Amino acid sequence: MTIKSDVDFMFDYERIIEDTTDVETAFSVDFRTDFSLYYDFLMWQYSLEVLYEIGFESSSESTIRKSTDDLSIESSLTYTNRDIEMELSFDLSTQLFNGQQAGNVTSSFLSPAILQYSLGSVYRYDRKIKSKISFNFAGLQTMLFVNQSLYDRLFVEELNTVAKGQYINGSLGMGIDYMLQKEWRSGFSITNEGKLFFKVDDFNLSVSNKMGYTKKRRFSISLLTKAEYNKYGTHSFDFYNRLSVGIMIK
Repeated sequence: MTIKSDVDFMFDYERIIEDTTDVETAFSVDFRTDFSLYYDFLMWQYSLEVLYEIGFESSSESTIRKSTDDLSIESSLTYTNRDIEMELSFDLSTQLFNGQQAGNVTSSFLSPAILQYSLGSVYRYDRKIKSKISFNFAGLQTMLFVNQSLYDRLFVEELNTVAKGQYINGSLGMGIDYMLQKEWRSGFSITNEGKLFFKVDDFNLSVSNKMGYTKKRRFSISLLTKAEYNKYGTHSFDFYNRLSVGIMIK
């Protein structure tokens, strides 16, 4: 069994583009904590990762506001047979604190939340370049909205695709995930990752590239460039650069 815990402080410059006429620039400071657990038994491997990040930003409007409030839980059970693996995974993404717009509470814990279940195959190659590609041929992505009082406060019958009184709305789909990573003995590394999930009438996409340096597995600094598309996110399209300075506790 392996247990790891990381604590990072991040200083970000973020540029959010919703369309060609709506561009927002902001500076933010984030705090992130990451807990991971891995357990191997014969040809089975179980992994659990819990990550929470909260941050505040100062935007071009000269106001300070909560910019980040992300809680994610990723759990997977993998069966390994030489170079081919079968993986059953469960992912949860939500927030801890209330979100506000124009002084009104519009979101809260598990409202909304995205749950994704998937079954697929995993291929790994760990020689000069560490690589991993996952084909999720049976997936279910659900949107959860527990706080029903928000419907009455906002005078709406639907929030984040979930109708009032329904609590949950799901759709079947398929996905592809990949990861490419090159590490050097000096402590430098480059990681490129991508996730694509197809649904009946929509898709989610994220692509990122991270350059980092780690010294004695205690101190790290990295630059992350990431683009994301999620129709029902805070911004349908996000593009940002993130400079992170971290202290690792294991």
